[in-house]
Amino acid sequence: MPDTARNAPELILVIEPTAAGLALLARTIADFPPACVIVAPPGGLPFCADGETGPPVTPPLEAAAVSRVVEAAQAAGVATLVADDPMTAKSTGADGVHLTATEDLAARQDAARKSLGPGATIGVLSDMTRHTAMLAGEAGTDYIAFDMRPDAPEGGADLVAWWAEIFEVPITALVGFDPDRARAAAAAGADFLALAPPTGGGSADTSALFDDLRMIMSGACEA
Repeated sequence: MPDTARNAPELILVIEPTAAGLALLARTIADFPPACVIVAPPGGLPFCADGETGPPVTPPLEAAAVSRVVEAAQAAGVATLVADDPMTAKSTGADGVHLTATEDLAARQDAARKSLGPGATIGVLSDMTRHTAMLAGEAGTDYIAFDMRPDAPEGGADLVAWWAEIFEVPITALVGFDPDRARAAAAAGADFLALAPPTGGGSADTSALFDDLRMIMSGACEA
């Protein structure tokens, strides 16, 4: 198990580009500034599915709506990534993309890098295998993410701990809006905790969650 005191994890906020998402972004920037925002399609970030090729099939993102998130986040000095849509990331001036792993992930990583340039951030949500994560790391991803959301397959915390102990590429854990999962991810060595509220959850109560996160990230809370 990695040393849980080595670094306090940072926050990533996952939101949909809606009025509710923008309201949640504003509250988060004011109360608990994130390191990054990921703009998710309607319905939230997809789960990895074995055997898929190409980007996950999700409702399309509207560039105008994404632009409002990008502008609000960047005005506060917060980087913004667009989920699985390099074209929209480029047209809106986002800082990069968050890619969901598929069979053709390497080609999609390469295409995103060529489109967005060497300074863009390209992160990858791996499936629940070490092999896919290592391939993404070798292809130059800027972070690897494993899914610890309530509906994700079991084993996310173990994968976070394995990656954190061996590799230098930062590790992100998707924890939903659950402080217990955030605590487990921090204890496993996650560099980033990605909070994803329930679909349409811009009105989600953040005050208690942020209090828990302050304890977790300061190391004052037991893993």
